[in-house]
Amino acid sequence: MKMMMMMMMMMMMMMMMMMMMMMMMMTTTTPTLLLLLLMMMMMVMMMMMLMLLMLLIMMMMMMMMMMRRRRKRGRRRMMMIMMMMMMMMMMMMMMMMMMMMMMMMMMMLLLLLLMMMMMMMMMMMMMMMMMMMMMMMMMMMMMINLNECSG
Repeated sequence: MKMMMMMMMMMMMMMMMMMMMMMMMMTTTTPTLLLLLLMMMMMVMMMMMLMLLMLLIMMMMMMMMMMRRRRKRGRRRMMMIMMMMMMMMMMMMMMMMMMMMMMMMMMMLLLLLLMMMMMMMMMMMMMMMMMMMMMMMMMMMMMINLNECSG
């Protein structure tokens, strides 16, 4: 069961990364002048996001280890701390997304139509990301419950 949870988490991560790549692909429709700037911005953002994702994965691994190692007494507090940290990470990711959107808007002032399209795409991506986050949180809850039950 735990292994299944882990696998699902990993799948989520992979999906997120795919989304990022897709977003990068979306930018290729712009004229060459804007393209370079945009790409550079995107690259930086992507790197940050990926780093955050890695951190998240690390957190999950740490949590797994704690589950196995810790006695019952200290577990819940650890859980709470971990949860808080996860939330922080997610907030950071959301902020990144917002920044990305802002940059897009600034870049695309000339290309109104394209901007609209971009906005739509971004919104879609945001929604997807939110969904993913929710799913992940649900997973975490389920895992905690499982562990509490199994003792």
